[in-house]
Amino acid sequence: MGIHTALDLKQADPKMIRRQFTVVVERTVAELNGVSCLSLEDVSPAKQQIIASRSFGQLVTDFDTLASSLTHHACRAAEKLRQQHSEARLVAINIHTNRFRAQDPQYNGWLVVPLVHPSSDSVVITSAAMAGLQQVYRDGYHYKKAGIVLMEISEAGREQRDLFTPLPDPRRAALMSTMDRINREYGRGTLRLGSEGIRKDWAMRQEKRSPCWTTRWDEIIRVR
Repeated sequence: MGIHTALDLKQADPKMIRRQFTVVVERTVAELNGVSCLSLEDVSPAKQQIIASRSFGQLVTDFDTLASSLTHHACRAAEKLRQQHSEARLVAINIHTNRFRAQDPQYNGWLVVPLVHPSSDSVVITSAAMAGLQQVYRDGYHYKKAGIVLMEISEAGREQRDLFTPLPDPRRAALMSTMDRINREYGRGTLRLGSEGIRKDWAMRQEKRSPCWTTRWDEIIRVR
C-alpha cells in the first residue's frame, strides 16, 4: 500500500484504511492528523475486584506451601487496595489442580470468606485467606495454582461499621503505611509476614521470560 512511515499513514485516505483494516486504524490516522478520537480519564477509577494469582513452578502437594503462596498473594492484593485507598469486605481463595494432567485426580477448591469490617490490612486479609484454606484444602492432590480475589471493594472509611464488634485498631493503618513505604524504598518483599516464608519453592519458573530491557538496569541491551 506504499505506507512505510507514520507520515505515510498520516497522509493515507481514512476511508480506504477502514476498508482494509478496522475503525481502530482509521482512528489512528485521525489522531496523527490532530483529531482526538480517544478520551483520557484524569483519574483512573478504583478497581471493583482485585485478583492476585500465579501458577506454581512445580506441582504442590502440602498445606504449608499453599499457605505460603496464598499469604504472598493476599499481601500483594492488600497492597493494591491501599494504593487506591480502598477496603474489601470479601476475601475469596482458590486452589486447583492441573486439568491438563488427565492422569491426576482433579480438584478445584473455592471459598469466599467475609470480613467483620471492610479492611485493607495485610494481616486481616491473610488471616481470612488462611481460614478459607483450612476449609478447602484436600490432601492427596497435586495443586497447580492458587490465588486470592478481593471483592465488595469500597472507599476506605466510607463503609457502615458493625456496632456490636470492636473497631479496627487505628494503629494498624499506620503500620501498613510504614510497611508499604519500606518495601517501596528497599524493594518489594523487604518486609513480609512470617507465614509467607523465606524460600518461594512454589514460585513460577521464568526461564523463558522476556528480558526487561526497559525496566531493569542489569538487563539493558549493550552494544559492542
